[in-house]
Amino acid sequence: MKHSAYFCLWNYMDTKNISGDNSQHRLSSPMVSTALHGDDNAHSSDQDRFIDLKNDVAFKHIFGQSVFMIDFLNDLLGRDDKIAAITYNPTQQVPDFKDEKSVIYDLSCTTDAGEEFIIEMQYKPYNNFRNRALYYVSRKIASQLSDDSQKRKFRSLEHGKGRELTRSEREEHRYDLPPVVGVYLMNFHLENDNPRMVRDVMLTDTLNNNRVFTDRMRMFFIELPAVPTLAEDCKTGLEYWIYVLRNMENLKKIPFTDEKPLFEQLEEKARFYSLTPEEQELYDAIYDKHWVYDATIRYVEDEAKRNGHAAGRAEGRAEGLAEAKLSVALNLKSMGLPAEQIMQATGLTLEQIENL
Repeated sequence: MKHSAYFCLWNYMDTKNISGDNSQHRLSSPMVSTALHGDDNAHSSDQDRFIDLKNDVAFKHIFGQSVFMIDFLNDLLGRDDKIAAITYNPTQQVPDFKDEKSVIYDLSCTTDAGEEFIIEMQYKPYNNFRNRALYYVSRKIASQLSDDSQKRKFRSLEHGKGRELTRSEREEHRYDLPPVVGVYLMNFHLENDNPRMVRDVMLTDTLNNNRVFTDRMRMFFIELPAVPTLAEDCKTGLEYWIYVLRNMENLKKIPFTDEKPLFEQLEEKARFYSLTPEEQELYDAIYDKHWVYDATIRYVEDEAKRNGHAAGRAEGRAEGLAEAKLSVALNLKSMGLPAEQIMQATGLTLEQIENL
């Protein structure tokens, strides 16, 4: 069976008697449910459930529709000059140099005012995530200086002036760059000891009362777990969005439709049946990987606690954690998961994984 490898963690999960949201999360994927129960009709009977917006396929399915993206960005920015229209950009940023790698964003768009946005959904923690976020924005800014981008800008200016630009005018406008904004939605806290729902990061002059130095680069870090637990505690349009992003797959009905009528459209568009058959298959595959990742983390934590408690000392806890990580890594490796994903799930090095 395609998903039989997931049983290596199922016995562990089942003995923990998981209940509540975790149990719902575990069984909400049609493929996992079918693998566990052998129900050939599970997929079709579950078509009207809500998709999980933390899943890449679902995220792009919803926010790849401009009506939802525009509303979300306007709630995030909170400005009087609302975004009225956007144009989606290619999600692959081709390298500027021979040995440089391409960058692939989840979504990228340009507003009617010329601002460029990068929108990323990050399901699990990532080493040096802040630096990666900065790199993404920097690459987008650098791309504005490419020959093609410069030619388009100069043509637009020449069209407005009705004449060809002089050399000095070209130099004057070469670094007249539009703002680039990175929006990073995270299913984790950026700092566990300092959770924040939204972090708004810009370049500032620290010796001048943190006055904004330039608005050409800006990053929003949105921590989904920091949203209020109860829907009634959400008061702003942005909180409505973050609550739905955090909890969509467990909802029976989309809240906030009185405050935000657009969510009536979201309630229809976010059903599983709204995905194409190809999207449904990819959605399930990604969802199952998320489930395995969550199960792995809980297994590692519980095994470390059990072994540490038995040893009764810090060394015992460390040994228990190391043994649990190696055991889980071996299981994940047998599933055929890439070494990079195993490294992210367990914290082991590439050499440790290759030597298993």
